[in-house]
Amino acid sequence: MTTLRFLKQLSDLSPVVSDGTVVEFGDVTAECSVDTVPTVCVVPQLIRLQVHGADRAAFLHNFCTNDIKQLPAGRACEAIFTDVRARVLGHGYVLAGESSHEIWMLPGDKDALFNHLNRYIITEDVRLTQSEESVTALLLTGPGLDSPDLPGMDDFDPLACTLAANVSRLNLNWKTDSLLVCGVDEAIGPLWSACISSGWTPAGQTAFEYLRITEGYPYVGTDVTDDHLAPEAGRNEQCISYTKGCYLGQEPIARIDAMGHVNRLLYPVSVHGPADPQETRNQLTSVCPPHCPQNVGLAMLTVKDVSGGQIVARREDQTLRVSILNDQ
Repeated sequence: MTTLRFLKQLSDLSPVVSDGTVVEFGDVTAECSVDTVPTVCVVPQLIRLQVHGADRAAFLHNFCTNDIKQLPAGRACEAIFTDVRARVLGHGYVLAGESSHEIWMLPGDKDALFNHLNRYIITEDVRLTQSEESVTALLLTGPGLDSPDLPGMDDFDPLACTLAANVSRLNLNWKTDSLLVCGVDEAIGPLWSACISSGWTPAGQTAFEYLRITEGYPYVGTDVTDDHLAPEAGRNEQCISYTKGCYLGQEPIARIDAMGHVNRLLYPVSVHGPADPQETRNQLTSVCPPHCPQNVGLAMLTVKDVSGGQIVARREDQTLRVSILNDQ
């Protein structure tokens, strides 16, 4: 959670704050123009699990969908952690350091994943800790990520990472190149100031939600739950290795791959408005906050309905017309 000390540093920009979260800075349209405008966004929450011990890479490899054993220090990959039925327990990035690995997740149930992994540590040299350190996270996105005016920004290598005492960083291989950094206020403050001084647009949770929804990046517990299979999260290309060998949940995922498809899938969608009430299994799981450039969301849709043309989805007590975002 963003610290109160860092929030005081933002006071000159008059942020809209709710429950300790920076919602916006007064111009949502500008804050969401990440394709054309360099933007620095305060990330509402970042969960960090730290993994130590000589067997940490092999251990993590055995419990997630991506290839951790082949991950050298200074690199990261996106992965889904599953149970034996290939149901989603956690989702995020695994970062490899010289002496430790870290799991970075956006809002979700960190205790569920922590307890799940801890239960399987028997004789391995592995120690899991939940970071209790008070840190601030920023997402830098849009053109300008190679700006020499910003500290540590002279190279952008997708899925490169640095684990450090004061500032850790992860280059995200999203549709819009983005850099996620977290650290103590004393270290993050100068980076924020440098961005603002260089003309970057300050942004809050609204812009971050718009960016992660158009990317199709799910929240565990909101967009996907332990009722969903890992391939249903819609992140196969980013998250799932089909050549890494055995891991918990691998057999059901391999069977789905052999079948060629899942029955439902999470999609970024455009939301067009109310539809006639009708029965549907489609669920609109996330929607962008008001005043974003597009009315978009994430929806868990049955594949049959997607191929059938007009799509409707439920959001609480409403039936809404939606269309796949990438089809437009």
